[in-house]
Amino acid sequence: MSRWRLVAVLAGIFSLPSLGQTLAPGFVDDLVSAVPLPTAIASLPDGRLLVTSQSGALRLFRDGALVPQPVLTLPAICTNSERGLLGVAVDPDFQSSGFIYLYYTHRPPGRECGTRISPGAVNRVSRFRMPGDIAALDSETVLLDNIVSFGGNHNAGDLQFGPDGNLYVSTGDAGCDPLSNACAGDNTASRRMNTLLGKILRITRDGGIPVDNPWQGLGSARCNQGDIASGLRCQETYAYGFRNPFRFAIDPGSTTVRLFANDVGQATWEEIDEVQPGLDYGWNVREGFCSNGSTTNCSTGDVVENRFRNPVFAYQRALTIPGTESSGCQSIAGAAFVPPQTWSPAQEGFLFADFVCGSIFRLDSGRRVSELARGLGSNTVVSIAFGQYRGAPTLYYTTYARGGELRRLTAFVAASPATFLRGMIAPDSIATIFGARMQDASEVRVRDSQGVERLAQVTFANETQVNLVIPPGVASGAASLNIRGSAGAIGVAQAIVDAVFPDIFAGRTAVRVQNGVATDVPLFQCGVPCVPLPLDVSTGDVYLSLYGSGLRAASRVAVTIGGVATPVTFFGPQGQFAGLDQINVLLPASLAGRSELPITVTVDGFTRAAGSQIFR
Repeated sequence: MSRWRLVAVLAGIFSLPSLGQTLAPGFVDDLVSAVPLPTAIASLPDGRLLVTSQSGALRLFRDGALVPQPVLTLPAICTNSERGLLGVAVDPDFQSSGFIYLYYTHRPPGRECGTRISPGAVNRVSRFRMPGDIAALDSETVLLDNIVSFGGNHNAGDLQFGPDGNLYVSTGDAGCDPLSNACAGDNTASRRMNTLLGKILRITRDGGIPVDNPWQGLGSARCNQGDIASGLRCQETYAYGFRNPFRFAIDPGSTTVRLFANDVGQATWEEIDEVQPGLDYGWNVREGFCSNGSTTNCSTGDVVENRFRNPVFAYQRALTIPGTESSGCQSIAGAAFVPPQTWSPAQEGFLFADFVCGSIFRLDSGRRVSELARGLGSNTVVSIAFGQYRGAPTLYYTTYARGGELRRLTAFVAASPATFLRGMIAPDSIATIFGARMQDASEVRVRDSQGVERLAQVTFANETQVNLVIPPGVASGAASLNIRGSAGAIGVAQAIVDAVFPDIFAGRTAVRVQNGVATDVPLFQCGVPCVPLPLDVSTGDVYLSLYGSGLRAASRVAVTIGGVATPVTFFGPQGQFAGLDQINVLLPASLAGRSELPITVTVDGFTRAAGSQIFR
């Protein structure tokens, strides 16, 4: 029995709430819902979450609760060993297509779910139509089929869409080779190019072959119905040489496909691979940076012997992972990139989990590892993914603990108020903290880099957001924003304080001065929605006021409109609202008739977009 199968069974029976949970500063962990044996998560455009159960049910989380009726329940499914409903993805054009995609272990008619029998169970990728909260079973279109699940384990099973609009699929080596019956490190299935086993695959949303897949034309063939003749290469293959890349992630902040795959190791190493088209990632010849089974016959660099691609990171099983306090980690699991502008810059990177030791880690751009969470429970964390919580991006994870749960890790993140730039604030300015459990927040204390603590003015609070004014005099450098309520501490956000860190609101006003008389000029006609009005600068002196925060200590402010330098007549505190700043500019008459022009503000070297203005 493989370790994943064994610990999955034990987790479902014996797991207890974690008593030693440790979270990185600025995070809280909340139970979202009980979900039996949850394996994967996908987010719908409207914020609903899809959660797969290994048993074959696809569940929907909506409006803060689990919908009682499953989206669908698959028939003819094998759930023994590591089999079952393992992956889910949402079509990039879901709002118009209604398509979702599932990876599951199918039991064809007349076959059993036993292991190491042939013919037996197979893995498949299917597309279903989900017009509301329910998907019809008869809408199934099978895109990939007959991916042999011979040993019962090493099915892989993840599905993700890339920025190219194609569907990426991970497959395992089936535990034991269906041809030779060789298992573990002797299994060579992932090295054969005429099978989909042990690969990362890429297909179109309709199951076709993308025009730039590595192997096409002479010597290749479709493998969407199973293995092909020896000597041919599967056109679906994107990269090969994997043991069991159970979870992978594609960077949402990259315009090209940046894919990291978590390949579960055999006996020595767990590894993270940066997957690129046409490359060989070494299994069963290599594991981690080393020869299969070795901790000394290892290499550095990206490529070994002009043949194998090394991982970007690997950790030795059962030892403490360098840079952390997590030990006994033996089965790499969930994978996710932190989306841009979600957490503070110091918290961004690639996240991965380990099922056995119950930790979630962050891998930064320098390939250093830190812990996001530790002690979530032995043999627990399966999948991690970002979704929405009350409109804000949030990290969800699934665990087999206590029979199965969907949970949420929320970061407390300090941001500037207009464009919500993360991680930077300025003294005597407006700021926002995003997080959770903050509806009762009554005070925020700012501890600056000199250790001085000051009370900030709280202007608004709800469950996920606190607005405040940073006190004047806060020293530059790293600061902690400690949020408290009547019941005590709620959370803490980290930020960097700079004397000047401007953020410009879209709202603005205009005044026309003619013959010494000032008149307000409307810039918007507001109904549903607001409609911008053209501004006439051909008569009198017209002054435009821009509003922002974090700029009152600046030494120089410059404004350009459509590339034209605009005289700044004033910048500083707005005067009426605490923490709000104002910039006044005199609009040149040369702007008349130039239609819609972009506005750009530069404050002590910080350049900010400030919307656009229509001129006539």
